[in-house]
Amino acid sequence: MPARFVAAFLAALCCLAIQPVASAQDARFGDWAVRCDVNAYCVAETVDTRGDASASPRNMFRVGRNGGDEDNWELSILTLEKTPPPSSPATARVAGQRLIQMAPQSDYTVLGDPNEFFFVNRRSLQLLFRQMGESSRLFITFGRRGREDVNARFSLDGLNAALLWIDDKQNRRGSRRRAGPPDPVRVAERTRVTANDQTSSPGYDAEALASAEHDRTNGKALCTIEAGEAYAVGTTIQKLDDRHDLVQVPCTGANDGARFRLYVVNRDTLSASLQLWALFRSESAWSGTDQLPSPRFDADQKILTFFEAYGDGDDCGRQGAWRWQDNRFVMDSFLERTTCDGTTAPFPTIYPATGDGEDG
Repeated sequence: MPARFVAAFLAALCCLAIQPVASAQDARFGDWAVRCDVNAYCVAETVDTRGDASASPRNMFRVGRNGGDEDNWELSILTLEKTPPPSSPATARVAGQRLIQMAPQSDYTVLGDPNEFFFVNRRSLQLLFRQMGESSRLFITFGRRGREDVNARFSLDGLNAALLWIDDKQNRRGSRRRAGPPDPVRVAERTRVTANDQTSSPGYDAEALASAEHDRTNGKALCTIEAGEAYAVGTTIQKLDDRHDLVQVPCTGANDGARFRLYVVNRDTLSASLQLWALFRSESAWSGTDQLPSPRFDADQKILTFFEAYGDGDDCGRQGAWRWQDNRFVMDSFLERTTCDGTTAPFPTIYPATGDGEDG
């Protein structure tokens, strides 16, 4: 990827702990889950149907709408396994319909999270939205033929029922199915919390809430760790602020470095959110993961860090830091050194970008 595109991409990174729209599933229709937050924003989501159903989702497709009478439906794809550069050409095709070509910026763009791509061309957006309501499969590709960065397939089973559910929740029964580009300010400021706007209770249990979300997101199947190892590594609970706690659940054993799933637990809504992280590796650029190796949270500085060695020592590898602010983790820095030579040379900076040349 050319350095100027890297710089532009990294400039959009405002929050690399990618949170789902809500932490509790309100309803499900076919292959679509539906959630609303306390600000009346509702979203229907489905995951990429390729590969093993028990594995972490590769990609997620979202159809969301704010609660106002004039608000249109927003369509976006969240890339979780691998994030393409925002300069890639893209295509969308609904089963039985012609291919829709999409150019970066004019037809789709990155907003909010660095790996959420919103469709913004009103004409092609409305066409795609209409076709989705009349078919069973949606295919999305980023990249040129034969060199795809993302090749996703989504089931449309249950979408229409999910949208009717949202109509009912937003008191917009019978409203026209209009799709349009999102408001960038509203996307950036959108609060992603559960619709269950409850107050904290004396029975608040951060670990129990995180454990329930761990089970709901298939944690038991994905985190293959022996009970003895889990006990030795341990689940940790730390206070983020007066409303949030951080719960770290072990996912793999300590032999190759413990890896954890991290959950932010909200005391007000009695809900937990699995945190997703954008990591860089020179071999594959940026990608998403729901696990971090040996994370450490400094409660005084409000900084979460991790280090992953590439060799036997600490002379090469990658390390990242996220700061807890405004109810979310925001990337503070990311460094990587691929040369394992036993020296104490500094790690090159990947984020924040240092200019149009090589990061250093």
